[in-house]
Amino acid sequence: MLSQSMGTFSKITEIGRCPDDKEPYKKSKFITNEYKEGYNYILLNEGREKLLIGALSCNKYQLKFRIYNSGRLTVVMQIFSHANKLADTIESEIVTVLGATSNNELLKSFSARINRYNKRLFAQKPSGWCSWYCYYENISEQIIKDNLRLMKHIDNTKYVLIDDGYQKHMGDWLDFTNKFSNNLQDLIKEIKDAGKEPGIWVAPFIASGDSELFRKNKEYFAKSRLGKLEDAGVNTYEGWRDLPWYSLDFSIEEVRNYISRVFSYFHDVLNIRFYKLDACYWGACEHLVFKSGITPIENYRLGLKTILDVVGKDSILLGCNAPFWPSIGLVHSMRISDDVIRNKDRFIQQLNELRHRTWMNESLWINDPDCLCLNNYKNQIADPEDFMMHVATILLANGSVFLGDSLDKISPNNKKLIKRILDIHKDCIDINISENLTNEERTANLIVSGAITETFTITQNIANLDTETNKLEYSQSGGSYLLKINSEVAWSARTSYDWIDVAPVSGTAGEANITISTTPNWDTEQRYGTVGFYVGDAGFATVLILQEGVKLSAPKEVSFRALGESKTVQVEGNLS
Repeated sequence: MLSQSMGTFSKITEIGRCPDDKEPYKKSKFITNEYKEGYNYILLNEGREKLLIGALSCNKYQLKFRIYNSGRLTVVMQIFSHANKLADTIESEIVTVLGATSNNELLKSFSARINRYNKRLFAQKPSGWCSWYCYYENISEQIIKDNLRLMKHIDNTKYVLIDDGYQKHMGDWLDFTNKFSNNLQDLIKEIKDAGKEPGIWVAPFIASGDSELFRKNKEYFAKSRLGKLEDAGVNTYEGWRDLPWYSLDFSIEEVRNYISRVFSYFHDVLNIRFYKLDACYWGACEHLVFKSGITPIENYRLGLKTILDVVGKDSILLGCNAPFWPSIGLVHSMRISDDVIRNKDRFIQQLNELRHRTWMNESLWINDPDCLCLNNYKNQIADPEDFMMHVATILLANGSVFLGDSLDKISPNNKKLIKRILDIHKDCIDINISENLTNEERTANLIVSGAITETFTITQNIANLDTETNKLEYSQSGGSYLLKINSEVAWSARTSYDWIDVAPVSGTAGEANITISTTPNWDTEQRYGTVGFYVGDAGFATVLILQEGVKLSAPKEVSFRALGESKTVQVEGNLS
């Protein structure tokens, strides 16, 4: 989230405040000055020619770039060697190389390809108020109620986001401070009675060393490559409060069960439907080793899937301090800039971070530019024109809008400005399109009428369904083959040949393994059949099945003496 760079091979400029290959996120003992390291994708410009190299998936491994000031570029697939054993088969992530004459064209094509391999999570753009930037961790039930009372009169705000500070320690998410009564139930009821929806902040991938979770369950946590239990600060950024931090190992069933219980309480008991997930980076730190041998990327994705299994049907997940590509398809919204601080330099930084990430909005997720803050706060001081640049950034993001000031300190003029911003946010049209279950691109016209009438054409691509091969060959005795497929949508497999068996015969979007089996062929002729793959009733792919028949060979003529005798005749065949 905080790492973003641009420039030339000989002079690279950091856009983000915290590059992943520099302190504090990478300790000096791991840093090399030989090259600049980047992730996910690189966009190269030379005159009118544009070239993009990027990862379309990030399920297990991680695409990296090493940029040398000599002009050399090395593309690396980081496979986390400690997570692989001798003779393991390593299947790379999917990488694309694209060329075009404009950056916009390249990025549009890139995002379309990413979405062929990752099913995006859709949600309406959220709006509301967040407690962090006016109270930080010093919140209480009364503070939330005081702001709720004023928020009731602000139209087009939905969520009251209870940020960090409601819990005693990070990791002990259901052990609330004495500033909140009745396990948050009274506060949540009051929020709902006011016509608003509650949201909550959680850092599900870490626990404080002072937490009960850590003190009683040290076996729940990832180790170093030497098998030691080390806090985050040994190998990367230590965190920002309630230190030290330790990273949870989601390959351990008890860890997944614990996080499931936490989110079940928030979702099923408190009826919370908005979750700000923070400190996500610490779930995928490259130095970590996990009990089952999974990679850091797999650990992080497993954590998000565990949460989605509980809340995903009707909730919004916002990723913060998160690794971007491993999050694709597993969060609805993503923080795409640094934390807001009320000063000119940070506002400029946030604008630059956003400027290079606008293409991600409503393509990979809903962009979150962080909170809208219009008041100075303690030692955070900005001029009026700086605040207006901040407003422009929020509008340019065209994503989520959360107010970050204490609502009792907003001036009348700023109340009018907030109303205008929220009216613009409300006037954005959310278009939800069902899955395309045909094998043809489809289009429709959207007519928007007002002072003027505009017609927009909406185009939906054909779903992508790929099989690793379009032909399978079997011996006479039959057997089974594990076929890999990748589909953007739900699929089914069919065959009309009774000697071919397919299992499973249907599945959901994503990667799947299908077993295709054949019975022995007792005919002397080769036989063939097909397995068809369908989306709805439309055929998308066909795999040809070839199976050899019985083959026997023997001498055509054998001579015997008149007195009779015995001979051994060699018969060869493919029968087993």
